[in-house]
Amino acid sequence: MRKLVTLTALGMLVLAAKAQIPNNGFEILNADNNVSQWSKAFLTVIWIDSTGESHGDSIVFDSPNNALYLPSTDAHSGQYALEMRNALNLTSGIGITGGAILHSEDTYAIGFELPVPVSPMIPESFSFYYKYFPLATDSAYAIAKMFDVDGFQIGEASITLGGTVSNYTFASAPIVYTDLRPVEYISINFATATPESQPTFGTRFLVDDVSFDGTLGLDEPENALSIYPNPSATEFSIDGMQEDYEVKLFSLSGESLELTVSADGKINCSNWPDGVYLLHISTGTGTSVKKLMVSH
Repeated sequence: MRKLVTLTALGMLVLAAKAQIPNNGFEILNADNNVSQWSKAFLTVIWIDSTGESHGDSIVFDSPNNALYLPSTDAHSGQYALEMRNALNLTSGIGITGGAILHSEDTYAIGFELPVPVSPMIPESFSFYYKYFPLATDSAYAIAKMFDVDGFQIGEASITLGGTVSNYTFASAPIVYTDLRPVEYISINFATATPESQPTFGTRFLVDDVSFDGTLGLDEPENALSIYPNPSATEFSIDGMQEDYEVKLFSLSGESLELTVSADGKINCSNWPDGVYLLHISTGTGTSVKKLMVSH
């Protein structure tokens, strides 16, 4: 469930930072010598015949540890990276997608999405380094989701990767938000194949140095920068604006837009489409993010 965008004014003094992701470099291993705080499980069919004997699907793994992910010494930095490989259900003839999901604790046997709590932040992009060795038409997939304090999803970034990549390569995507409340929980899911596709046995996907680039949020001081009128139809001003401040305009999806500040400090928005916009105002000590509604 996604929380709808509110029109409440938002003021926040923000500092550039990299958000902390548990074991983002995959250097910590758990008691099973697998990657700590990352896991993935899958469901198999078990049935009992007329004699009472139990039967189950026959699964063949491509990895030496009979799992969908494992640590690899082929790392971008440090000693380990995360390697993911597919499995094959011989009983049904269906491939099982390799991958790993972030968890706040070692949950090797669970492996289903469970958002991880983080310090309040506003990540702007999701990135990592990767290698990919696909067979057939496989494409790798990564998705990061942002959640507010109430557990509503408020942002998302996804990346699809195709073709053989033999050397570690940087991948990044902007996080698209539907609400600008601080992020309190995150989830990250890596997969050897895209959702709903049939993975090929033998495909391998390696990732390392996972990160979010963005801002950590602090309460803005009272009587700081403010926008008026808000909502605005033709033009608006930024109260508290100084000559050495820099203003940048963005859409809610993170797209950078052109903006012109007049000599008297007013900004014309008469030709802007109706909607909600973000103003990033750099003050020299930080960046104040303001939400503006334009309605003609």
